[in-house]
Amino acid sequence: MEVQGCAIDDVIRTEHPGSLVKIDVEDHELQAIRGMARMLNKDAPCVVFEQHAGDFRGGTSAVIEALRGLGYLSFFSVERAPSSRAGGLLTQVWSNLKAVCGGFRMEAVELHKFEPGFYEMIIAVHPDVEQAAADAR
Repeated sequence: MEVQGCAIDDVIRTEHPGSLVKIDVEDHELQAIRGMARMLNKDAPCVVFEQHAGDFRGGTSAVIEALRGLGYLSFFSVERAPSSRAGGLLTQVWSNLKAVCGGFRMEAVELHKFEPGFYEMIIAVHPDVEQAAADAR
């Protein structure tokens, strides 16, 4: 099946499109970032995306470097506690069962260097957003 793509920058023409962008495009994150570079530069929304182990080289990825090139300096990995990814299959099943019965919490951990691995949710935050949050306090 072929699907025609288009750049977000060519579609979104509102004055303020939003303060958060969630990217879920299965290994096409870099193309998505490139297609919304004008909006990211202008509005600096937080960007949420995932990365796979094979995406990393030398503690970073092409997507993270593209976002850094657009001024995004802070990156947070959102991790579930207890983790459902640690250990073998039995450990993962047990962790999920405990989460269903006892609940879980999400933690945002700032990362300066990324170890190769699967990151289900990375949040990129532009300094303008961090400054606006600090000013609001």
